[in-house]
Amino acid sequence: MGKTKTSKHRGSRTCGRGHKGGRGKGKRGGHGKAGGHKHKWIYTLKYDRDHFGSKGKGFVRPLSVVAQPLTVNVGELKRVTERLEREGAIAKGAKAIDLGALGFDKLLGSGSPDRAWEITVEFASGSALEKVKTVGGKVTLTGKPKAPKPAAKPAGKPGAAAKPAQAPKPEGKPAGKAEGKPAGKPEGKPAEKPKASAEKPADKGTKPKA
Repeated sequence: MGKTKTSKHRGSRTCGRGHKGGRGKGKRGGHGKAGGHKHKWIYTLKYDRDHFGSKGKGFVRPLSVVAQPLTVNVGELKRVTERLEREGAIAKGAKAIDLGALGFDKLLGSGSPDRAWEITVEFASGSALEKVKTVGGKVTLTGKPKAPKPAAKPAGKPGAAAKPAQAPKPEGKPAGKAEGKPAGKPEGKPAEKPKASAEKPADKGTKPKA
């Protein structure tokens, strides 16, 4: 085993820390949480992420959104009804059940129904509705359906008028024109126009030279 740091500095006055480093409160990085946002930031990220109040800041959501609905699966209805039968809340072997009166808000589709239930509940998932319908039961929803999302606006500048649709071009060739050549023009080169004579006519008002 090699020498330790203590044994190496045995007999030294400063033990390798200098004349000012080993006295008082130096070279310790501060007391307690000092430097948690500076030179001890890695420690803060690893062991104390919420020290600077990351929780509780920002927008507070409404309770109606935060509140989680009380749910029950179709596979759990048998266990729920057996307890209610023992308590005398419902008749034995009953198929009609009001989940809203029992405190449940939504019916989910995990598991399989054991009988053709006639369920009254505020909300239900699509898989739950399908499974109950498959065994011959039915689900009556008492909750309000969600409003449909508004249709997306067409892309383009706001207020720009739409261009009118162009009329389709008639098929085929227009009447009165022969194939390859325009109608109404004779074949061959056109007749040349007569050139004007180079001699200019004599002016009437001028007198002949003597």
